[in-house]
Amino acid sequence: WGLSLFPYKWLGHVPAYEINAHRFLWSGLATALLVAVLGQAGEVKAVLRQPRLRRIIPLSALMIFINATIYVVAIGWDRVLEVSFGYFLSPLLLVAIGWVFLGERLTIAQKISVALSGLACAIMGLGLDRVPWLGFAGAISWTAYAFIKKQTPMPAVTGFLLECALVSVFSAVVIGTLEWNGTGHFQRSPSTAAMLVGTLFFTAVPLVLFAASSVRLPLAISGLMQYMSPSLQFILALAVFHEPGGAVRLASFALIWTALIIFTLDMVRRAQTAGR
Repeated sequence: WGLSLFPYKWLGHVPAYEINAHRFLWSGLATALLVAVLGQAGEVKAVLRQPRLRRIIPLSALMIFINATIYVVAIGWDRVLEVSFGYFLSPLLLVAIGWVFLGERLTIAQKISVALSGLACAIMGLGLDRVPWLGFAGAISWTAYAFIKKQTPMPAVTGFLLECALVSVFSAVVIGTLEWNGTGHFQRSPSTAAMLVGTLFFTAVPLVLFAASSVRLPLAISGLMQYMSPSLQFILALAVFHEPGGAVRLASFALIWTALIIFTLDMVRRAQTAGR
């Protein structure tokens, strides 16, 4: 995910909605092929026979499509720092949702982490000349997607295939319309076509691995790994793409990192205690 900044930067001449249409169309086709090769068609049928999952999958598909669109738009507008802040915020927002809507009890460390993240958001929002809506929208949509995935566990490849299948219908219409009226970019050059198809590697692979790891890896490990992508985005935004940092942004990041350190240490401690 972190390295996906580069292909989307290179595709800066292509509108974000067209990039996303290709992302989900090719990801859906590749995932369907994988399901066929692995002989998992039975799992797809089993999921579709469950009314609850049939109702939930369109919502998760909508959330991941919104999040993917926000991400590509942010890269095109040179606002990667803003979106990386949102991804840092997402784990803490997920904890807050569990507290408010599911009545989950928080430890003192978790309460401190949530409070610090709220303060970081306030500083980021009030200290800039504009509301960082891309970061907040990215955090909310990704948190909603992660929350749905945790509430409705299903085989990783199967779940992603069904999400892609819904979005791919819209994607195929968009791509077909653009190519028909001559405004599409797929046939402009072989390099652009190759990069558009190649976006499936930065879409399908991370999302399938995310879904699989959420049910297979220990909570402490999966929690730590989800900070790798926004960390890489933050470093690349400053060091490679030279986005302005500024005191307000750096102060907000310092607070969110402090919150994440407290949150992660508490998560590791509780995982170790549970394993004894």
